[in-house]
Amino acid sequence: MEIAEDKTEISIRCNTAKASVYINGEYQGKTELKIKNLREGTYSLKVTKKGHKSEEYEIQVEKGLRQNFYVELKKSIMEL
Repeated sequence: MEIAEDKTEISIRCNTAKASVYINGEYQGKTELKIKNLREGTYSLKVTKKGHKSEEYEIQVEKGLRQNFYVELKKSIMEL
């Protein structure tokens, strides 16, 4: 089975709606988000939302694949 190059896509989901997504420090949009046509390689994925602890990961994008990433953000505990 051959996988077409233009099918390269990542999908980012989160337990919290409308969390901000950054790839290599550049804002991409809000969750639930699909990003197409990324080149194969390693990327920094950061997901943030006000009132929650940000999460950052190194992800590997593979040519011709559709990959799914799920990020769980935890609520921030603020001290007075």
